[in-house]
Amino acid sequence: MDDAKYNEIIGSPGFCAYPFVQVSTVPAGFMRPCCFFTDILKNDDGSSANVDKNNFQTIWNNKNFKSIRNDMLSSTKVNGCLQCHKEDSFGGDSMRKRSLREWTWRQDFKEMVKHALNNDGTLESGIKFLELKPGNLCNLKCRMCNQFDSSKYASELQEIGAKFNKTASQARLFENYTFEYDFDLGKMADWTNNKQIWESFQNLAPQIEILSFAGGEPTLIEDVYKSLKYCVEKDLAKNITVYFASNFTQKMSKFIDLAQHFKRFDFIASIDGTEQTQEYIRFPSKWSVVESNFRDVNRGAAHYKNVNLMINLTLNIYNVLNFIDLLHWLEDDAFRPGLKEDPFNLNILMFPNYLSLELLPNNLRPAAIEKINNYLQTSWICKEKPHIHARLVQLVEMLGKNESVTENNFKLLKEFWIYTKILDQSRKQKLKDTLPSLYIEVEKLLTDNNFNFAESYEKYQITEQI
Repeated sequence: MDDAKYNEIIGSPGFCAYPFVQVSTVPAGFMRPCCFFTDILKNDDGSSANVDKNNFQTIWNNKNFKSIRNDMLSSTKVNGCLQCHKEDSFGGDSMRKRSLREWTWRQDFKEMVKHALNNDGTLESGIKFLELKPGNLCNLKCRMCNQFDSSKYASELQEIGAKFNKTASQARLFENYTFEYDFDLGKMADWTNNKQIWESFQNLAPQIEILSFAGGEPTLIEDVYKSLKYCVEKDLAKNITVYFASNFTQKMSKFIDLAQHFKRFDFIASIDGTEQTQEYIRFPSKWSVVESNFRDVNRGAAHYKNVNLMINLTLNIYNVLNFIDLLHWLEDDAFRPGLKEDPFNLNILMFPNYLSLELLPNNLRPAAIEKINNYLQTSWICKEKPHIHARLVQLVEMLGKNESVTENNFKLLKEFWIYTKILDQSRKQKLKDTLPSLYIEVEKLLTDNNFNFAESYEKYQITEQI
């Protein structure tokens, strides 16, 4: 394969580097090519690949994984890559494009592509990037989360479901006003007690270049610390880059102590706003605690050359009007010593779609756009990081496209309203107090389109006028 052919392959809009280097897991144990992939990998018999029963190595070159690679090698867009395809369509950055920046310049990656091209998608090289979410143990119940990723959210949904005589056994509160049933939370992978999972990790660790942890909340999951400590004790850490995503509600000192031994260690703070916005979305976090822990980690990152700190922010209908406040906060010169790479990453929420920023009422969009544009003019981060600047410009373009109230959008707005009311009542919060302009505009849109508030409140036992 010459350079022209290689550049043709990696230049295809359907190509992504991650299926050639990475395996990603979810707390339930299912495996995917990356964390944005909307489907799960299948075994050759059609069953779902899961760490409880399958080791990482046997999945790596099975029929499903090879099929995904072959589609990408032939410039065919893969259905599971929906989120990146959508973000690419706006001309900005995406996880797919990030993969190209990270891997395609490497000669060994070119050899991987060549081998896969000549061997029906099979890779001789092993997994280089392992992303683990070892359980759903979490102390928060973020509004855009699900039962798979948060034990707190799961407990709350089970309580809410009991009110309606339903079992909330899937990821979301409702879909078309019904609960979903197609996965039993009681069948979550047993990450702690399953010897096969630990042995699979030990066998893979010597070849791993990147190790990523998310949750659940990794600081609460014993296996995360155990895995990191194992890499240090076996003298593997010096060859491994770690991405450590946390909600920053816990002290990080013991992880900072381990971080110094790795080739690189990125602390990734999952934060979605400041003050009330953060506390409303990522309940029951306290901004003062999150801010204090962020400053502590920043001091550690400033002290160790190999340690970095960044924020991962998920854009949704709740925070799109004022997430810029968080970015302004991050611009503080006091943080610069610890922000050695990208200071923040913007994820655009795709699921649940009733929390999508695309539902933001048109009347509110000019204010959101103005805030972003003002930030772009003054930000040192955007001046130093052109791809971050491009990401925000992409967002401005998205918000600049006014959305008509289609039948589907109206359905999603109703779901947003009822979902918000149910959680507000359960948590004793009020959208009306936290985000008054959003409350007023959505209520007006629903009223103008003849939404029957009283009927829905009765159906979902919403008694407070929240």
